[in-house]
Amino acid sequence: MPEIRKIQSSNLYELTEDKTLDSFQVVEILNKAMKKDDVLAISNIAIHPNLPDSIQVKLSDSEIMEVRRKIAWETDSKDLLTKLSSDPEYEVRMAVISNKLTPLEIVYELQNDPNDYVKNTAFSMYQARK
Repeated sequence: MPEIRKIQSSNLYELTEDKTLDSFQVVEILNKAMKKDDVLAISNIAIHPNLPDSIQVKLSDSEIMEVRRKIAWETDSKDLLTKLSSDPEYEVRMAVISNKLTPLEIVYELQNDPNDYVKNTAFSMYQARK
């Protein structure tokens, strides 16, 4: 149980950097971060390699834009990238475009985005990748 004590007493954000945590520990940190409204820790744990996929899917619906943006930036899930490509916040859509694993057809579609930053970035990324 020393691992649990470590989770209870440490800075949550720092703990999210530990890639050796198992899925139980990751979920424990996430729960604590959510209770404390620790946006940095929640955002970082949302892309932890040992976070169960089902929880990352739930986090992609978070009310916290920074969490959705972090997932869009780093996920390798085509389904999540597709979903987040229509996020209401342009920063999330920009993160989708910037993710090198985003399918080219999604980048192509975002060239028609109503936001000029998204539209121009999508055009540039599409040209660079095609």
